[in-house]
Amino acid sequence: MAEIDSRLEQIPWVDAFNVGQAEIDLEHRHLFDEINRFVDHVLSKEANKTTLDTLITRMISNHKFHFIHEEQIMLRYNYSQLPAHAIEHRNLEARINEIYGEFTFTSPNNLDGLLDQSLTIKELILDHFLHYDLKYKSHLMNAQGR
Repeated sequence: MAEIDSRLEQIPWVDAFNVGQAEIDLEHRHLFDEINRFVDHVLSKEANKTTLDTLITRMISNHKFHFIHEEQIMLRYNYSQLPAHAIEHRNLEARINEIYGEFTFTSPNNLDGLLDQSLTIKELILDHFLHYDLKYKSHLMNAQGR
């Protein structure tokens, strides 16, 4: 459980995370809030497979919607790296689906395993934001004359 505890940190939204496009920034803030609610739930020590499943499926669903919307906005702003970014989205979705598949077959009595899988999904999403989404920030800001 110590390894899991070290992965349970809140990620506060800071203005530096804004990419300069209001719709995307609003969605990113909402997604961060959702991840932090997930962390809060795990920290409350009330986590069980049913509640984790509800939180994870909501996170996955909202991120899939966000990826589609983000790609539409990137297309609108002629982001040259859109094809590579879209491939990264599909790869991330596939990896998350793989982990979620493992989650669904994990025994409800294996809380450490369920938490590990849940936290891996959270970390993959955050890693994508920090390493891929922030890359298009300057493009969006320049495209909007900022």
